[in-house]
Amino acid sequence: VQNDIKKHLQAIADAKVSQKSVYYEHTNYIRNKYFCIDADQVVVVINDEKYNDFNGYCQGLHFLESNRKKRVSIDDVKIDDLNCVKSIHVTQSYIEK
Repeated sequence: VQNDIKKHLQAIADAKVSQKSVYYEHTNYIRNKYFCIDADQVVVVINDEKYNDFNGYCQGLHFLESNRKKRVSIDDVKIDDLNCVKSIHVTQSYIEK
């Protein structure tokens, strides 16, 4: 489960801003497969210091974080509950392109 979520978050980070269909495909996949509550109630903790809701995190990951000089690498993902994800702890770093 955690590796699956990691794979889809990385795909969101790697997608170009113009690739909105890729963004929606991967966010909807995670949302529909793993969440039992609204996505805006799922807490994402980034590197144990930043907190965001799932929708806000994915938007930032796709539209803001990655750019021409560096990209986000999703290094690790931990979830609170395999059957009903309410929080996701993400470890991420930046890689020079």
